[in-house]
Parts: sequence; structure tokens; C-alpha cells
Amino acid sequence: MFLMAPSSENESNSMKNIIKKLRMYSSPELSQAANGLFFNAPAQWAIKFYHNGQENTNIPKIRQCVLSDISVNFTPAGEWSTFKNGHPVSAVLHLKFIEMEIIHSKLVDEGY
Repeated sequence: MFLMAPSSENESNSMKNIIKKLRMYSSPELSQAANGLFFNAPAQWAIKFYHNGQENTNIPKIRQCVLSDISVNFTPAGEWSTFKNGHPVSAVLHLKFIEMEIIHSKLVDEGY
């Protein structure tokens, strides 16, 4: 969960672009090779957690994954409010990732 609360209309444009990019990369693409009859898989993500500049080995690692669900609440305080340009003044972003490989005991032993 990420709370985004831009302090200006300029920052609200950045928030809009972040949400749009995340939605785009969570969606499949139409295949150019098949004239749009098929889909290509959505973008894959390599997520790592760091502590003091090094990968944190105190928590399980994450395999390649896809962003399977993105939801945005533009009224986290319960009221609709916008800047003069119509952009919301805040949003809560929820992201759900799914690993592309089933985690089995050997991977757990390897830190996943």
C-alpha cells in the first residue's frame, strides 16, 4: 500500500503518470506479429529488498513476478477533493504481485 499526496498540481501530474505506467505494465500487450489477435504477457518484475545498501537476507527473496492487480482509491480520506486541474489531491495505491514460479522446498532452502 502506498499513500500518494501530491502538494502541487505539478506533483499531481507525476502521480497520474506513475499510476498510468503501473497500469500499463500490469496489462498484456497486443501481439504485433499476429496483427493484434493474440496477447503478449505483461512485464515481469525483479523485486529485491535492501538494507544499508546490500540485499536484505533476513527476509525471503522474491522470484520473477508480474503485477497481477492494481487498485487506486482516490478518496482515502472519504471525500473527493481535487486541484484546480481536476487531479485528485491524494490516492492510495495497492499493488499485488504474483511470482512466476511456484516456490518449492528447494527454493525455500535457497532463500526464497
